[in-house]
Amino acid sequence: MRLNNEKIILASNHLPPKRSKKEMIQVFCFRTKECAKKRKQL
Repeated sequence: MRLNNEKIILASNHLPPKRSKKEMIQVFCFRTKECAKKRKQL
């Protein structure tokens, strides 16, 4: 879980600050196959 959080933080740094945390996580998850499964659970 910690690794995923770090990756999301790193990815969020490249995204515009206007995006909310939820949007950043959704965008990040959309780009990762592993998170796609978790996204369905959420």
